[in-house]
Amino acid sequence: VFAIEPFKSQVKMEQINPLIIRNRDEIYNRNDALKELGFNGNKEICFIGVNYKTGYFEKLKEKYSYIKEEGDYDVIYSTNMFGKGIFPIADYYNAIDLLICPATYNHFWEARYFNKEAIFERVPVIYCDLERRIRECSDYEFKENGADQLAEILLNL
Repeated sequence: VFAIEPFKSQVKMEQINPLIIRNRDEIYNRNDALKELGFNGNKEICFIGVNYKTGYFEKLKEKYSYIKEEGDYDVIYSTNMFGKGIFPIADYYNAIDLLICPATYNHFWEARYFNKEAIFERVPVIYCDLERRIRECSDYEFKENGADQLAEILLNL
């Protein structure tokens, strides 16, 4: 059994780092990411996204509408609820300065791995504790992607 988050558990597990979809050298450089997203880099980039039940994306977009209106950021809005969002957003992290998203597994751990400033919103997910993740893991740092660690373990079986 492998723990892919640094929580203490009563179940004995081998700890590996969180699993990240891309390594740092596998994503667009800043200029290419900006070009792909349609921005010129004159402003900082804010990503606002959530992949949760219908209505949550719209609420998040409305709550943070002032960011675009104030004009300090170019804003990317994305949800994959209907198959039209950006996936994986990690490909563009070299262009993104601020994330506004839930502290769900991928968003949270990608923000930590790619060292991104983030505002984490809460959504009432069932199988994880977002508050606990934020409280206990916000200072967790790791250099090696857990996906690479897991692949190495499996290859050496």
